[in-house]
Amino acid sequence: MRATDLTALAEKGAVYESDRWFQAGLDAASAHLDWSSLRRVATITAKAEAVATRQLDITFEFLRRHGFAIVAARKVWFDASNVHQMWMYHWNVATPDRRALAQDLLSMGPALFLVVVDESSPCRIPGPARLSALKGSAYPSRRRSGQLRSLVGAQGRMLTFIHTADEPADVLREAALLFSDAELEELFGEVAGGGGADDAAVALKERLYACSPEHSMDPAAAYAAMRQGLENVARAQDEKGHEARAAIAILEADRDHPGDLPWRQLKGHVLAAQPGLDLWDPILYATERVRHDQPGALPDLQDGTAEDWEAIERAGAP
Repeated sequence: MRATDLTALAEKGAVYESDRWFQAGLDAASAHLDWSSLRRVATITAKAEAVATRQLDITFEFLRRHGFAIVAARKVWFDASNVHQMWMYHWNVATPDRRALAQDLLSMGPALFLVVVDESSPCRIPGPARLSALKGSAYPSRRRSGQLRSLVGAQGRMLTFIHTADEPADVLREAALLFSDAELEELFGEVAGGGGADDAAVALKERLYACSPEHSMDPAAAYAAMRQGLENVARAQDEKGHEARAAIAILEADRDHPGDLPWRQLKGHVLAAQPGLDLWDPILYATERVRHDQPGALPDLQDGTAEDWEAIERAGAP
């Protein structure tokens, strides 16, 4: 198998041929799976906000209802390195503050990574493409009721709760980013074994809930809590009070001119005023206030969609 076999887009396939993470994933998977098996394998990650709002049972039920069987479950952590690498072909579109905010949001807690197999028959398009379409868009205006992101309560463009690999090539690349070589071998060995992992996923869900405090994702409530905390500190005539007043000034300017919140500055002042603060409330507020995109920018690579794979199927391509 080559990268060009595992994506619907020729340009993406050509780039992935020299992508070391894709190659590492391909090497591990090829020892266990052929194309007829791999095309059914998809991955889905319930991110920190899905864990904090206890949305995993909804996710499990959605997968079952749409013909996806869980075959492996893992706890994963996002950090600066794997976040940058995972979205590197799209980061040229994002503003610096959105990139920083995305990294902070993703690293707020552990995530649940599931490998699933598409059991639909016939399997007309690869499982990852079908699951990505069922998941729903990152853009609220494009989401439909009944899609997974709508069901779990996704908000705006950043609090999307769920990530899926778009195509088989992305399944391999993203798995290699999240796991060591030995972990990859074990993971794809489990997938090839074909056993169900429902019980393992439920047990892991309970462990994640036990170590991840529940938190509302209401931006209005987040703003109120953050503002109150800052105002309490701002009364002091010391360095922390100075930092709190600087953070409040940023919030005031943002309310007068919304849509361009300087997240990195705000975060710095907030943490200087309240060292060790849980950042959920500032992050939730910022997800609706930062500027998301660089004007006129397009991603370095587009993602293959279910429609792209359906076009290949109609054309009779292998």
